[in-house]
Amino acid sequence: MATNISIYGLCSDGTFVALRDTVTEDTLTEIKTDASADLNITGDVGLGQAFQDKTLVRAVAKVQTDDATTGCLSWADLKDAQGTIICPIQGGGSSVSALPVLVKPVRLKTGIIAEARWQAVADSVQYGALMCYTASGMCDVFYALGVDSTPTSMQNASGATVGQSLAGQVIVGAYATYSATNGLDDNDDGVNAFYIESAEGQLKAMYPPGRVGNGTNDLTNWIRYPVRIDQNDTLTITASLA
Repeated sequence: MATNISIYGLCSDGTFVALRDTVTEDTLTEIKTDASADLNITGDVGLGQAFQDKTLVRAVAKVQTDDATTGCLSWADLKDAQGTIICPIQGGGSSVSALPVLVKPVRLKTGIIAEARWQAVADSVQYGALMCYTASGMCDVFYALGVDSTPTSMQNASGATVGQSLAGQVIVGAYATYSATNGLDDNDDGVNAFYIESAEGQLKAMYPPGRVGNGTNDLTNWIRYPVRIDQNDTLTITASLA
C-alpha cells in the first residue's frame, strides 16, 4: 500500500510550487516536483533548482496513503545544501486543508530541498517528533521512538540532544507530533507531553503532541512561548501503552 507526500507552496511573486513523491514510512525523504500527467511541470527536480531565486512564503505538507486515511505527518522542512534545516513546514494527513505562512521567507537556490517524514497511525508506541525554531532563526527537529513507561531521550539526526544542538538559543516556536491511536499517555503511566528539563531536573517546557492525520483535517499547530536552552538540557518522551 503506497503512500505519497505532497508539498504545496506559494512564492512572493505569485509562483505556485507543487511537489510530490512516493515515500517510505519512518524515512525522511526529499520531495521533488510532481511529474504527474495532470500538471504541466517538469518532474523529479529539487525545490531550489526548480524555483531558483524565488522566495517561498507559504507551504504545507500533505500525507496520502492509497485507499486509507492512516498516514500521519511526523514533520516537514526546508534544508540547505549543507544539510541544515532552514525552515519548518507545517502539514497533516489526507484531509488537511491549509497553506500557512512560513515562520520566515526562504530565498530558493540550487541545493535547497523540501523533505518530509510520515508514520501510519497504530495502537502502539510510536515515534514522537518536535520541530522547533529559535529567535535567531536556527531550526532543528528532535525525535525518538517511545518506550512504554520509560523516559526516552529525543535527539536530532546527528544524535545531539536539545542542549547540545541549541545551547544558548531561545526556542520561540515548536510543533509536536505523535501518531498513536490512543495518544501518548494511553495507560496513565506516562507523560502526555514531550518535556524539557535542566541538568538539575527542573521542568522548563512541555509540548503536548498532536496526531496530524488518520482522516482528520488537523494541521500541526505552533506552540509559541520562549524557552532558553542551556547546554545540558534534555528533551524527553515518556510514552504509555495500555
